[in-house]
Amino acid sequence: MKILIASDSFKGTLTARQATDAIARGVQQCLPTATMIRQPIADGGEGTVDVVLASKPGTKHTIEVTGPLATPVRAEFAMLDDQTTAVIEMAAASGLMLAPPESRDIMRATTFGTGELIAHALDLGATQILVGLGGSATCDGGLGCAQALGVRFFDADDAEISPRAGAAMLARVRRIDRDNVHPLLSRCKVTALCDVRNPLVGASGSARIFGPQKGASPDDVRTLDDGLTHFGTVILEQLHIEVRDRRSAGAAGGLAAGLAAFANAELADGATAIFDLIDIESAICESDAVITGEGRLDATSLDGKAPVSLAILCFSLDRPVFTLVGQIAPPESMWNDYFDGVAEIGRDPNPDADHAQRLCNLAQVQASAWFGDR
Repeated sequence: MKILIASDSFKGTLTARQATDAIARGVQQCLPTATMIRQPIADGGEGTVDVVLASKPGTKHTIEVTGPLATPVRAEFAMLDDQTTAVIEMAAASGLMLAPPESRDIMRATTFGTGELIAHALDLGATQILVGLGGSATCDGGLGCAQALGVRFFDADDAEISPRAGAAMLARVRRIDRDNVHPLLSRCKVTALCDVRNPLVGASGSARIFGPQKGASPDDVRTLDDGLTHFGTVILEQLHIEVRDRRSAGAAGGLAAGLAAFANAELADGATAIFDLIDIESAICESDAVITGEGRLDATSLDGKAPVSLAILCFSLDRPVFTLVGQIAPPESMWNDYFDGVAEIGRDPNPDADHAQRLCNLAQVQASAWFGDR
């Protein structure tokens, strides 16, 4: 029997690789003669670079860039061995994990560092750049990223908006100048790997849905949504590109919208794009069954997240798929439409618990329940 183990990360505890390995160990203990095929998965969030490098040969590069709070951080990205494809995680430069809770300030958080990563990849010769958009600390509509790539913005007095200024400056933008954009950007295909499908603005927009998770107060949320709406209007009027209501444009605090406007980026479902890149379909077809996993199964899992996207693909290929998760949001019965079996680790009161071992133990128990008669 061949079983594909393809887990996403368990945010804050296990990377996709660690989770995949833990599940494989548990299943192997129950089914010692089974063949394990291990392939971590991602949807554009943290761990995307490592997931791609697990399947595609390439090299990591580390450079100093501007962090979300405008302080220097060290960030990694990957250049594949074709020397033309770069894989970037915006979280590496502009992520929430880089902004301690006591220091978070969504009004000044900037995506400038993500733009610096893109510029560095262009300088290395990249003609295709994949930008994972999960895990952001920002809501600046990609303003900072665009500035790092050479786009200039001016206010009503025709004074230039200061680079790295953050979302507080969105409402002040009146003029866009693209004369000094990075000269290689126009020759590069940029794909934004979106892990959500929210538009830029409105009731389901970036500020209202994700702003509070990043420290935004109710007043901040209103200010941010107004600023993003204004920014999107200026983009439409001057660049003739509509981003305000575009599907997935609200990903990463509107960075998806900024990449679409200033880098001509395709906004792609992150999981689908990564599945294509790592050829997960071939691994599914080689297997008799698939086990996936993630930290939490809830309503957001239906919005393009990797495990549910994998389950839909498995269904189309007539392969049974099971999932192990940290927590399951009710109603639990709804997940029966996507998975042939679901199991939950549950909460552990011990903050020092060995999460990998607990996942391994659950995998061993569930493998017996799911495959014991095979």
